[in-house]
Amino acid sequence: MLDLYSLAARQQKMEKTMQNISELARIVMPASDFLDYQELFINREEGTCRLDGILKQVNIYKFNTWMNMFAAQKHYFYCDLGNIYLHLDIQGKYRLQVTGSNRNFAFERLDDLLLDTDCENNVCLKIDNAEKYEGLFFTIIEDQNRPITFKSGAWCTDKAPRRQNKLAVVTCTFRREDYINKNIAKFENFLRDNPQLKDKIKLFVSDNGKTLPAALNSENVTIYPNMNAGGAGGFTRGLIEVMKLNAGYTRVLFMDDDVEIFPESFYRTLTLSDYLKEEYKDAFINGAMLDLYKKDLFFENLSVQHLLWLIGYYNNIDIRNYTNILKTNYIPSETFGNKNKYVSSAWWYCSFPIDFAERNGLPIPIFFRGDDAEWSWRACGKHIISMNGICIWHAAFEWRVSKIADYYYLPRNMFFLNNIYNENFKNAYKNYFIQRLKYLTATYDYASLDLLIKAMKDILCGSAVFRENPEKQFAEVNKIAKQTIYENATENELSEAKNHKVHVKKWRKLLYKLTGKGFLCPKKLLKKRGITTEWYPPVEDFTLAKEVKVCNLFTGKFTVRKFDRRKIRGYNKEFFKLLGQIDKNYDRLHDDFVQAHKEFSTLAFWEKYLELKK
Repeated sequence: MLDLYSLAARQQKMEKTMQNISELARIVMPASDFLDYQELFINREEGTCRLDGILKQVNIYKFNTWMNMFAAQKHYFYCDLGNIYLHLDIQGKYRLQVTGSNRNFAFERLDDLLLDTDCENNVCLKIDNAEKYEGLFFTIIEDQNRPITFKSGAWCTDKAPRRQNKLAVVTCTFRREDYINKNIAKFENFLRDNPQLKDKIKLFVSDNGKTLPAALNSENVTIYPNMNAGGAGGFTRGLIEVMKLNAGYTRVLFMDDDVEIFPESFYRTLTLSDYLKEEYKDAFINGAMLDLYKKDLFFENLSVQHLLWLIGYYNNIDIRNYTNILKTNYIPSETFGNKNKYVSSAWWYCSFPIDFAERNGLPIPIFFRGDDAEWSWRACGKHIISMNGICIWHAAFEWRVSKIADYYYLPRNMFFLNNIYNENFKNAYKNYFIQRLKYLTATYDYASLDLLIKAMKDILCGSAVFRENPEKQFAEVNKIAKQTIYENATENELSEAKNHKVHVKKWRKLLYKLTGKGFLCPKKLLKKRGITTEWYPPVEDFTLAKEVKVCNLFTGKFTVRKFDRRKIRGYNKEFFKLLGQIDKNYDRLHDDFVQAHKEFSTLAFWEKYLELKK
């Protein structure tokens, strides 16, 4: 507990302390566009409380939120800190409570003070034994008849930062003006309001569509017209330009274009990196992905390698709940341990030291899916740090599903990566491909089967497939995907698809099994089914079905999938032929990929690939 000094003595001590403290995390109040999600920033209640010895109607403001809770224990784990202070600039008379809590969710009241800032302009409280607590937060109680004015606040330390980093924010875009223009405007406004950061943070945009006007360039933003080489090509172009500048940038932040940014994250990333212990100075700093359409939903942060792809460690968590905030803020080394060798920091928000690229090479030319995973896996042995309040908002994955991504780029690219990094992949990859075949034939998804077959053929081409023009390549697979004919669905069809339930009689389920999952079933026993959803419909919806109407709830369109015994026989024959060839050539492909990886990560390769040198 803080001793109750006289006002004069306390003021004198505060002024002396404030001369020697530095901000770690500023308190952020919700902007106008976040009023519907203010619980991310502040929790407000009404009640009664004793102020000045009198029971009064009060407003209670709790800062136990995603944006403003201070992860003390985690900061001490990664950072070289001294004492922790809470600095507040509030006008008016109020009661201040400071609370610490741990993962067993036991709460401990650290301070409980009645303050009159009509007499004292600032409050600066030392938090004793702050390193004991996973979470620190404060509560402000105001008299409803005497509203206070919150001017600013921050969690601070009395130890100077170990270093002074300079952050280059790199994003790439392809004809997403609605997003990029809004984010550039937010970035410019942020630096206008924080002039002390002008020399520390700058935004670099790789314009893969070559559609952004030159007028967007400023002292804070630089646009680079670039060929459409996907995310990897766009981010690498930005990284190359930053490295060429030789302007003292120490860290780079890769950030997707189709996001809503939280600019304070840039400041927190910079500050966190300034205080990192020497053993963690090369750590990646990862921002959480919150749901763009449900802004208080934590969608994903770190992910771990699993079979061919990745699995997010936390998904779909409501972070209005303080318990969940603590849960998502565990120290990664505790969370993952040694059982997961490869942990990924996605490029929707990934900061790394610029000399990581100097030592380990540039990203590799993976047009779509897996580029960020490889970049993280290359950092194996390094740490990936996440922290509450460092985040972006991005459309959840179900809004961005794509047959091209799921059945061409993912199996092709992840075969390449796992072949290099996963020693046990040779014994595991066949099962993945066979399971995809079984599912797609069972759901009559022949367009996706064509994409999968194309992916397997391109795998056999080895590293040569990654040297091809990515735009031409995408056009080819897009042509395959567009073979499926869609029609506009009615409102009734959309509703039916969303709420559909399929009941298959027991005898038909048995017949389905006895006839090789329907493949040998007489046509007269097949019947039309109703309607289902397009993305990953259950196999049961197609049990002994002659045809099924499949509806895409996001586009409002449907297609009709039909059972075709001849096509299924042909896909099975071609699939297992290709699988045998991949198995036979696995070691050759491994050697080819390993050698190509060394070349792909060089500046010389990228300058040729991006046509930077004619």
